[in-house]
Amino acid sequence: ITPPLKPVTAIYIDTGLGYRLVEAVVSTPFGIHRGADGESYCLSHIATGYRIASGFASLDQVLGLCEDLRRMKITWDFTDKAVIAGWSSYARNKILSLITKHGGTTGSTTR
Repeated sequence: ITPPLKPVTAIYIDTGLGYRLVEAVVSTPFGIHRGADGESYCLSHIATGYRIASGFASLDQVLGLCEDLRRMKITWDFTDKAVIAGWSSYARNKILSLITKHGGTTGSTTR
């Protein structure tokens, strides 16, 4: 059995088929939750439920990514994920490089 995340709360994530309530650790404005495999970690934007990255082996990796993302010149207080489409290609590429730097991936599903 995988131990629960602590301190814990619950957030809604967008699964692509609707929203699902999951156990998460909050690192504002992000939520860290377990991946579909029950072992890895995922990072989602709390206000939209948008999954930013997944596949992290450790909580420390995800927390490092949270710190780097907060340092970017992006305002994370949006509630409509359509805002993401308006980000520059530079910002998108920077986010992807940070995800890779911290050991994560994009594109997998969450539970």
